[in-house]
Amino acid sequence: MPTEPAPVAIYVCTAAGDPASAGLLSGYVATYAHHQGLTVVLEAADHDADRPLAQRAGWQIVIDAVAAGKVGGVITWTRSMVIPGVMTGQQIRAQFGLLASLLADQGAYLVCAASEAAAPVLEAAS
Repeated sequence: MPTEPAPVAIYVCTAAGDPASAGLLSGYVATYAHHQGLTVVLEAADHDADRPLAQRAGWQIVIDAVAAGKVGGVITWTRSMVIPGVMTGQQIRAQFGLLASLLADQGAYLVCAASEAAAPVLEAAS
C-alpha cells in the first residue's frame, strides 16, 4: 500500500517593511508543494530577514510543528530566508546543509522551491 508524503510547512521571510511580499512568495512555495504532490498544513512568515533565525516567531512555529511531528518537511523560497547575514554562496550552502541536518535529526527535511538561478548569492572574489 503506497504511503502518503508527510505534510509540510511553508516558511518565508522578507525584509523589514515588505510584508506584502511574504504572501506572494508563500503562494509560489505552495504552488511548488502542490506540483510535488505535497499537502501544506502550515504557513509561517517573518518580516525581519536580518534577525537570527532562532529569534523569529514564524520560524519557531515551524520548529514547534516539526518537534510535535505535525510536519515532515519544511519548504522555503530560497536558502537566504533561513540563513541570515551576508555570506558567500559556499557559506550559505554549508549553513543550509547544517540546518537541514538539524531538521533531519527530528525526522523532517528542508528544501527550497526556487532554483539557484532565482536566488543569486555573493561569491568569493577569485
